[in-house]
Order: sequence, then structure tokens, then C-alpha cells
Amino acid sequence: MRIRTAIVVGLLTTLSAQAGVVPFNVFLSSNGTGGAPSSYTIPPGKIYIIESFRPFATTPLPSTTQIRVVVRADNIAASAFQTITILDTYTNSQTVWLPKPFRLKAGESLQIPFNAEYSSFRYFGLLLDEEDLYAQNIPVEFDGMDVSEGQLLAEAHFASPRPRITRVETATELDEFVVDDSAVEIAGATRDRATFAVDKGDDDQKFLRVRAVARQ
Repeated sequence: MRIRTAIVVGLLTTLSAQAGVVPFNVFLSSNGTGGAPSSYTIPPGKIYIIESFRPFATTPLPSTTQIRVVVRADNIAASAFQTITILDTYTNSQTVWLPKPFRLKAGESLQIPFNAEYSSFRYFGLLLDEEDLYAQNIPVEFDGMDVSEGQLLAEAHFASPRPRITRVETATELDEFVVDDSAVEIAGATRDRATFAVDKGDDDQKFLRVRAVARQ
């Protein structure tokens, strides 16, 4: 039996979504190590989405894992420090993923937590233009495909590493795509890559496409 497979990619409706979102890492130091500052302010016209961080501290180590930011209210001129506990335990020099990405707008700041002798702090996230925050569509390209043990496999490369919601659809005819409940998404080595697997079935031909939108 010959299996003919086509990979169909949804078109991007606004090109700015690809160009305006970039991975952006911030290194802070309490003692100027490597010339790093002790705080970082989000530039005008930008939004920073914190996805993970890595704390470094000397003794005494803190009892909890925290991040510290300066946020501004929209209805008053004042700013406020916020120290946010992420974990009830502390592991030094380990990357910690936030349960949900945390956003900072232009003029707000990243800080170093002050509940211990922190020597440095690294924030990992995405820097994007304000107008791109709600640009939903993320274009998808495919690097390869295969058939193995009754499954059709497709390696996907997303134009942005930002958090996303994906929908996998298959069809035996190009005008009959439906959501495929058998689809499984396997995380790749980086957040902009993944492998998708669907049941091949007994069809002589099968078409697969993946649609992705940014998760707000």
C-alpha cells in the first residue's frame, strides 16, 4: 500500500507577529559581576514576558524561591515593588519555570530578590512590541516527516517560541480537514520545535496540518 502524505501550513495573517517577538534574557548582579546592572527597565513600546529564571545566592540561602519586580498601576503615577514566591523551597543555580508567564509593560522593572545574599539573577523570556501582544497566529514550517508503527510523524518548527495552543487536523481530501483526536504533540529540544504524531489508519493518502495561536 502506498501512502501519499502532504503537509499543509496555515498562512500567517500578520507578518509582525513573527518579527516582533524575540527571546530575551536579562542578567542582573547585586555586585556588578560581568558589568551587569542590579535592575532592568522594560523599554518604551515593549512588553516583557517572563517564562523562567535562575537565581544565584550565597549563604545564608533563602527558604523559598522568589522573583522581584517593580510594577506600575495604570490609574496612579506611583510604582510598587512586588516580591512573588514561586516555590516554597529553594534550589540554587537551577532554572525554574513559572507556572504561568508573567508580563511586565514598558517602564516596569526586573529586580533581584532581597531576602538573601543574592549574587546574581537571570530572567528568561520574550520581548515583544506592544502592538504584537495579541497577534495570534504563529506560522508553522515542517522540517521532515516519517511513518512509523502505524503513525504519521511530522517535525514542526514554529516561527516564535512564545507559549501557544496548537490544533492538529487531518484529512483524506484537501477540503475535508477535521481535528484529529489521535494527535500527540512531543516537545522538542527548544520551545519553538515539536514533533506531531497521528494515527495513519488504512487510508491510501492522508493530509496533515498544524495551526498554532499564541496563548495569552
